[in-house]
Amino acid sequence: MRRTLAVAVPLALLTAGLAAAPPASAATSLPVGGVIASSDDGNVPANTLDGDLATR
Repeated sequence: MRRTLAVAVPLALLTAGLAAAPPASAATSLPVGGVIASSDDGNVPANTLDGDLATR
């Protein structure tokens, strides 16, 4: 009995967690209002929003 519970309980929790998760297509994209940084090394914080990976 103890071994059955040791397997059944984690399996039930895993199944419940998977059932409650929203589908990946339900993700919402949030707008970015701005960025700040305490310092920079020449790559200014605004470069994170310019869409160019080369400016990171």
